[in-house]
Amino acid sequence: MKTFLHICLLSLVSLPLSAADYYWIGGSGTWSDISHWATTSGGFVTHNQAPTADDNVFFDANSFTGPNETVTLNGDIAFCRDMIWQTGTQNASLVAAASATLNVFGSFQLSNEMVFDFQGNVTFQGGNTGSTINLAGQQFNQNLTFDGVGASWQFASAIT
Repeated sequence: MKTFLHICLLSLVSLPLSAADYYWIGGSGTWSDISHWATTSGGFVTHNQAPTADDNVFFDANSFTGPNETVTLNGDIAFCRDMIWQTGTQNASLVAAASATLNVFGSFQLSNEMVFDFQGNVTFQGGNTGSTINLAGQQFNQNLTFDGVGASWQFASAIT
């Protein structure tokens, strides 16, 4: 019986984690409000938790109901695998206080159609090779950290 339990536990530990895609919907709101995180672009089915380090987050033409809306990181720390801002974001803003940290475990693509008013720190964590960073003319306002043995990042734009 003991051996059977060990085998069951080992099989659970070895299950691969899979990334989920999170699409922002519903206009202005806070990062932790799960009613803004849909499973498809413009969709109605939402996730049951905020994005984790394994999840890709997307902001696109279906994310906002009008121009100049805001996504606020309302905690001190947030995670995602890839963060992709696509065209059609209507001057939407990503904002956070100086005490906040955004941890990105994959690619980071901003848009020239959005406002990156993120006053906190951004940390690119290791684990992926070949992740792309494209600021699209935006700039970082605080510390930018790269933390990952064996990780690599490709820069598709200047870093300011």
